Amino acid sequence: MNGTQYNPEALAFVIMPFKTQFDDFYSDVIVPGLREAGYRVERAENVLEAAEALHSTIRHMQRATLVVADLTLPTAFVMYQLGLAQGMLKSIVLITRRADNLPPDLRTYEVLEYSTHYKKVDEFRRQLSAIAQAQQTSAEAYNNPVAVLAARKPAPTPSAAPKSPKKEPRHITRTAQMTPTPDPTPERLPVIKPLSEPKQHKNGTQEAAKAESTAPTRQTDQVEAVGSQPDAPSGDKASAKEMPHIYGLALESRQAMDRIGTCARRINELTTRFDRRSSDTIEQITALKAQGDAKADDLMMLLSTTSASLDDYAETVEGEIPTLHISWERLQKNTSDLIATARIETSEDREAATLFVRQLEMLQSNVAHTISSVQRLRETIGQTPSEDKQTKRAIASTNQTIEILIGELTRVQAYLVQFLGELGDRMGSADMPSPPGTN
Repeated sequence: MNGTQYNPEALAFVIMPFKTQFDDFYSDVIVPGLREAGYRVERAENVLEAAEALHSTIRHMQRATLVVADLTLPTAFVMYQLGLAQGMLKSIVLITRRADNLPPDLRTYEVLEYSTHYKKVDEFRRQLSAIAQAQQTSAEAYNNPVAVLAARKPAPTPSAAPKSPKKEPRHITRTAQMTPTPDPTPERLPVIKPLSEPKQHKNGTQEAAKAESTAPTRQTDQVEAVGSQPDAPSGDKASAKEMPHIYGLALESRQAMDRIGTCARRINELTTRFDRRSSDTIEQITALKAQGDAKADDLMMLLSTTSASLDDYAETVEGEIPTLHISWERLQKNTSDLIATARIETSEDREAATLFVRQLEMLQSNVAHTISSVQRLRETIGQTPSEDKQTKRAIASTNQTIEILIGELTRVQAYLVQFLGELGDRMGSADMPSPPGTN
């Protein structure tokens, strides 16, 4: 628990929808974060098997010292439980995937925005744990508007003697025996917004380019980097060590090619799976819409799940774009100078060049296939019914990410085509010897 003392009396009650897509986030992120702060953790789903489900839920909430409410999908039961928590004057932590989808009156309170992306869940868990731990020693109800109103004392009647002015507390004291903190006004926590991946992409690219420009050039016994020797001789005066062979070209480029290929394969597999799921989801949404009000709740749930899936896909792809861009820049750097000076003089050189061409052609095919998959997904997403604001926002955000991704993949594809053409011209030069056995 990172040094936090476990308090057996501290119970955190979690409010969230009864849907399986929330289970992993509850068990893997919310529960560990609250336990780190010293709480036992329960949620409504854990007590719904009791004969009197509602009474059991109320009893658990009565014992809770902290309530965490996930408003990503504000179903009727979720909002009912939130009202109970406010009426019981509990400290409340509001969490959601998208704060801009909350009702306007709830946006005025402290809200932690979370993401299920693997790079961001740890930061959310730390934020949740910090807030929960602070409530262990606070004598005031946190983030509860009803508690604020309950703490206000009524104005004196005209017949009553006026009393000396006294500072009005903002929050109600939960336990009389607890000592108030020096500052009764909790510091307002900002809404946690998702990190801007394109910005990281840009910065990451600049840092990688800077590191690449300052890194020492790799050398082998057979290959010496172009420009590493001042006043290098040219033409007939150049020695073998000063003019790289074609297999040096492959050696310097292999790492960047491998990274591009791996990145493209991951994107292609992710996109293909998501495209299939999206097609199935569109059919389900269409069927629910045809049934009208009878399936309105199910339709709302499915649209919310669709929005969350779109967000997850976009965030995962955004994490791949910087790697793709940096690897493309490294491929350019490793090949642009060498292609102008690499020698293909012997049959071994020609065989190495032929093998390198095959590898480049396979990479080009891999990238082209990935572009096609992403374009198909874009068409599928365009057919997704956008019945609510949340779905419209998720579709627009995902389409923006897809456009950036297609731009990067197309840039790589164009360079590979150009590079293959230049390499083919070198291999077809008349001054190069033919392979053994040819005339």
